[in-house]
Amino acid sequence: MLSQTDASYHQKMSVVDIGTPPDGLQGWDIAQVRLHGFADLSTERGEEVDSPEFTCLGRRWRVAVYPGGDEDSADGMIAVYLWNQSDEPIEIEYFFSVRDSTSEEVARSVLERDIFAPFGEEDNNDSRGVDFTHRSTIIAEALVNGTLTVEVRMRKVDQSNTLVAPFIPKNPLCK
Repeated sequence: MLSQTDASYHQKMSVVDIGTPPDGLQGWDIAQVRLHGFADLSTERGEEVDSPEFTCLGRRWRVAVYPGGDEDSADGMIAVYLWNQSDEPIEIEYFFSVRDSTSEEVARSVLERDIFAPFGEEDNNDSRGVDFTHRSTIIAEALVNGTLTVEVRMRKVDQSNTLVAPFIPKNPLCK
């Protein structure tokens, strides 16, 4: 776990777009989570490092990184979890990405679509995680001055594209 000093330290990144982003980038909120001294973190399975809360899509979130994988991870994998810390459910599409010092993407999770329940509900659907990538890949290719930066990209699911059963009124003449 991060100490209070580490957890209270964070930098705010602003993104400024000029012009209209390409269709594939519109509507995405991006949060960067930086793990300083990543190579020195425990590789024991099940040990997590939690980020401080951050805000995206009007909700509070937290990221948990398991440098040695979670209990169900394959050997040598890093697991990343996204937690909904808010009191309201939300349906989003999301993925995790890691870039090197030249902004080249080194690793990317698959695009997921899930409903995150409110924080603390009994069914525990407020988090989702993935075996993200091999630790050896991160150590060799993605650390910048010893820091691993995980990008979390998320966007709300567009409810207008959701198929809805058509309304068919009852016909009294059929009887």
